[in-house]
Amino acid sequence: MSELDRAVVRTLKLPGGDVTCRIATPEDMILAKLRWYRDGGEVSDRQWSDITGMLVINQDLDFEYLNRWAKTLRVTDLLDKAVKMTSEEI
Repeated sequence: MSELDRAVVRTLKLPGGDVTCRIATPEDMILAKLRWYRDGGEVSDRQWSDITGMLVINQDLDFEYLNRWAKTLRVTDLLDKAVKMTSEEI
């Protein structure tokens, strides 16, 4: 996965001072959670809720990237299921 290449640089305002760091994109977070969900036996309500929540909140996701990596990671079925669930809720 090209997660590090796609990460965005953000400056976080913290009480002790600003911190600049790289943050994974929503697409890469979704893919990671899909893998964790699959690897955990597809029983974690928390992971599934996070996945569907990110799909609802992020309306401008790069689905070409998501689909390509979901296929590589063998989680296409889970991505399709999550997308279908969230599109029915909207």
